[in-house]
Amino acid sequence: MESPSLNTENMTTVARPDGKAVGTYTYLTPIRFKNSAGDWQQIDTTLVKDGDFVRPKSVKADVRLSAGGDTTLMSLKADQGDVQVSAPAKLPHPVLSGNTATYANAYGHGLDLEIQTTLAGIRQKIVIRQRPSGPLTFRVPIRASRGLEYREKANRVEVLDDSKKIADIIPALMLDAKASQSITQGRFSSVDTKLDGSTLVYSPDAAFLADPGTTYPVTLAGNPTPWYGAGFPSDTFISNDSRFTVGGAQQYMDAIIAGRNNFDGATSTYYIYRSYLRYDLTGAPWYGLPIINADVRPWNYITTHCGGAEQTPEMVVRRVISDWALNEVISEK
Repeated sequence: MESPSLNTENMTTVARPDGKAVGTYTYLTPIRFKNSAGDWQQIDTTLVKDGDFVRPKSVKADVRLSAGGDTTLMSLKADQGDVQVSAPAKLPHPVLSGNTATYANAYGHGLDLEIQTTLAGIRQKIVIRQRPSGPLTFRVPIRASRGLEYREKANRVEVLDDSKKIADIIPALMLDAKASQSITQGRFSSVDTKLDGSTLVYSPDAAFLADPGTTYPVTLAGNPTPWYGAGFPSDTFISNDSRFTVGGAQQYMDAIIAGRNNFDGATSTYYIYRSYLRYDLTGAPWYGLPIINADVRPWNYITTHCGGAEQTPEMVVRRVISDWALNEVISEK
């Protein structure tokens, strides 16, 4: 039986019928929030038209997306502050599909802008639908509330709150069509983020875009507001595969790779992948109490293993007791 009084934004606690033990399910991202009446409300990121703007059905922050006809792409009001993200030109009316709003040709012909509302916050994507004839540059104007500011330091863009650093704007990730389906099967590249005044500037690698091996459409995934939602993401993976020696870019992916994979685009060398997951345990009801059992229950949707039960390798889970640096080069053996 569920115990609502013990629930948090990302934890659900249930009690055994005998009342002698409770179990808590902890999720990587929030699944509920308290509304203005103080009652728990489930998150629903489905986008709907609401008068002159588009919004998710049910989220904690006040999120508004453009319904078309203006240059204000999105405005956010959250506990951490307010921010407004603009588009380079007047936006078309978006096509809504579930949690995604698509603004066709927002950056020019064949250059679509996508906004996704997720359990962890907002994702912004630029979809390059055909091979460009030359270099591309994308500009994302930002206007933050008082106290929040962006600055460039040591060739990295940082987000500050009252002059205190709260997050890095990590390099954006650019994936071709095959990589969007499976990160180990396609091609991808990082895109450095620069700051021009209050505008974030993305300049994709022209050689990557022109390479005949790059399959279109290509998606550039940028996140101009990393402080929004569940906080700065840190779930990631690394590998002895040279493409994944740092964890910064992988933190925004829709999947975490763990175990062994033998595809590197050319040979059949095996690589080892290590995953890092961070759980918010704030308000956990079992602190200071005996823990009878603890399980990690990942959901697997792609696997290359085809052996029998006796050949199935075990997944080993260990507790990490120190912070990890997302952009520190790590050598896995």
